[in-house]
Amino acid sequence: MRKLFLVLGISFGVFFFSTAYGAGNDEPVTPPAAVSEGSKVPQGDGISKTFFDDGQVATLIRWKQGVKTVEATYYQNGFIKSQKQFDGDEVVDKQFYDNGNPSVVCLWIKGLKEGAERHFDEQGHVIEEWNYVHGLLDGLAKIYHAPEKITREDKYCRDKLWARLDFDDDGRIRSLEEWNKDGSRKTQYSAEGKKGWQRAFYSKDKARYEINYEGGLADGEAKTYFPDGRLSQRLTFKGGFKQGPEISYYQNGQVRSRVLWENSRREGKAQYLDSFGHLLRELNYSDDVLSGPATYFYPNGKIQELVSYEKGIKRTSRIFDMDGIIHGDFELYDDGSPRKISRK
Repeated sequence: MRKLFLVLGISFGVFFFSTAYGAGNDEPVTPPAAVSEGSKVPQGDGISKTFFDDGQVATLIRWKQGVKTVEATYYQNGFIKSQKQFDGDEVVDKQFYDNGNPSVVCLWIKGLKEGAERHFDEQGHVIEEWNYVHGLLDGLAKIYHAPEKITREDKYCRDKLWARLDFDDDGRIRSLEEWNKDGSRKTQYSAEGKKGWQRAFYSKDKARYEINYEGGLADGEAKTYFPDGRLSQRLTFKGGFKQGPEISYYQNGQVRSRVLWENSRREGKAQYLDSFGHLLRELNYSDDVLSGPATYFYPNGKIQELVSYEKGIKRTSRIFDMDGIIHGDFELYDDGSPRKISRK
């Protein structure tokens, strides 16, 4: 049975505030005379105490020239429960388990949390780490599920969560989320075992792109979107490489381009169109280099130029006017200058 009388009979938090020893407060406080020792101590140096009914110390305040320097509370088993050390505007705040090990340690400056705040389990292992700047969460925060085994990392900026990483028991990233300044989701990634997916967002949680993973590498279909939610691009990955057709779109839904990929290198025919669906150019690639015939078109659909490429170098060119009449034939050197000209 605790003998804390009027003051200590109320809650721990209310007791702290009712006795006015918040962070940075240097006003002397006199404990109730009926449960204290040295009621004149606040006018000088010394210690004041309150007790449990079995005689064990319940609270202790150390004074210097009428100003608190240390304030502590105790469990009835004699172990310290909390301790505050005052030094001007700074307060080192420690909480403890009833076995004597710390549970929380943090620093207050002028009533605001500052720097690292650490939480411990009953065995003394760190289970949470937070960082504060002027009372606001700022920087990296870490959560542990076992000694030195991190389960989550959060990134804050002025009390706003910007990014969160979750880890599996082996320390591999299981999920990632990022947020924009307005609080909307920016990026989202999830993985279970070897498989996973990632999404990025515009503001207001509108998808920017989504992609699948296998063994940590891009694998399967990937899509990108315009801000209004319309599909912008569709392609496929295999083992981290672009593989197969890639189709891009204009915002009106018309196809913008069709390209074939093989191990992230363009291969075969590629087509590029305008927003009305008219073909602009048709090219051929070999090992990601222009090779073979290529055709360029006027907006009216008629051929503008026929070209032959060799390892990315234009070798021949036949140019037409907008009526389809041949304007001239050209053979070119490696630097693109004409070698032979035949005009029609």
